[in-house]
Amino acid sequence: MMASTTLLELTLVLSLALLLVAALRPLLRGLGGAAAAYASWALVPLVLVSILLPHPPATLGMREALPMPLAALPRILHAAPVQQAMGSDRGGLDAWLLLWLAGACSSAVLLGWQQVRFVRMLGPLRAAGPKPVFYSDSAAAGPALLGLLRPRIVLPADFAQRYTDEEQALIVLHERIHLRRGDLYANAACSVLQVLFWFHPLLHLAARAFRLDQELACDASVLRHHTHSRRVYAGAILKTQLAAAGVPVGCNWQSRHPLKGRIMSLTRPSPKRSARLLGTGVLAISAALACYSAWAAAADSPAAPADPVAQQTAELKAANTAARAEAAAAGMAEKAAASAKVLAGTAAKKQAAAAKQAAALAKSDTPTAPDAQAAGGQLKLEATYSVDGLPEQKVNMIGMGGEGSTMYLGGTAESGCVDEWQLTPYQRDTVMFRGKLVCKGVVLASPSVMLKLDQRGAVEFKGDGAHPGFKLDVVVSRM
Repeated sequence: MMASTTLLELTLVLSLALLLVAALRPLLRGLGGAAAAYASWALVPLVLVSILLPHPPATLGMREALPMPLAALPRILHAAPVQQAMGSDRGGLDAWLLLWLAGACSSAVLLGWQQVRFVRMLGPLRAAGPKPVFYSDSAAAGPALLGLLRPRIVLPADFAQRYTDEEQALIVLHERIHLRRGDLYANAACSVLQVLFWFHPLLHLAARAFRLDQELACDASVLRHHTHSRRVYAGAILKTQLAAAGVPVGCNWQSRHPLKGRIMSLTRPSPKRSARLLGTGVLAISAALACYSAWAAAADSPAAPADPVAQQTAELKAANTAARAEAAAAGMAEKAAASAKVLAGTAAKKQAAAAKQAAALAKSDTPTAPDAQAAGGQLKLEATYSVDGLPEQKVNMIGMGGEGSTMYLGGTAESGCVDEWQLTPYQRDTVMFRGKLVCKGVVLASPSVMLKLDQRGAVEFKGDGAHPGFKLDVVVSRM
């Protein structure tokens, strides 16, 4: 499902990028010459990579930040036909993926066969001077540059007889410029795109224009170094047009390059420096806007359908959180009522409680009876507990202490369990803390601990297979 969605989005973005380059090429060629037009093809891989970049949460919903008319890009990317094509029919999606994979494999095999056929046509190579220049065994193959790992400039077998010395130097310089600029790797990237998007007719047309711009840019670079050799260079091009067809991953003077276009380009003067700078600025701004638009559009795209199990878990967690909040609110209301009841007690009742606690102290020094004077007032409870297999939970309570008064809180934990906690003040700054944790009707733990105020207490027992382990850490203090 995700692979189908990504392929559809990339196809639409690729189409927009190719149309953008087609619109920019004439303008850039007029400003910065053939080199600027060739550089505009870098927009295609840049935009494709931009849409795949991650997005932090703060970037979601960035459609309003896009410049017009680029703000329409998210709507184009996620139009109704696309969403329908990505519908709930999983079998249909799998069939489309299989069809795409079959086409990609067939396209890769075809390009590989063309590459192997060209290499075989060269025959055994013979050194033709300083590396990496070699002679082929055929007069119909070359001049060419090929080999990603070990680049080689391959010249036809009759190279010395067909071309003059000046023409030979210009041709070798042409291939060395290809090598220095990394055109081999650019052609390899173009072939990869043709394999991945074998079904895209606009891409295959663009690939021819890309290779033509590559050759025109290389021609312009040669003539920049040899300004007065235009006629000689044109003659070399005419002689080379009889060479064999091109190679997918390589650079050669292919017969499919428009002869008239290449010859006419030699008559154009080199652009001025100011025009080249302007063309570079136009290209940089276009690239920044296109890449940002694709990236922001991907950030604004609707999320993929959630996994049913994950969605159910999220819904249950949200429901449990809401139930726990409701229970906590009820507990706070109950605590407030208890506090009001304590505050409304009369002075006589407090004195009676004090006398009762004094009598209890006279009978025993052990903390067995409530002591409102010792542990009275407003108390604060902070506790943390954990049960094997469940996330750690925290309990925070505030209430009034005194004779017969307790603090009580019940709620639903994120795990779906129900916890109940009771705090009863006792003598000598001592309180009794009791609790109960119930999950699916089963009592998992019922801890009870006597605590001194402001001193941390703990309860822990290991699980025995039939009962899970439980750990409690609690402290009670005066407010």
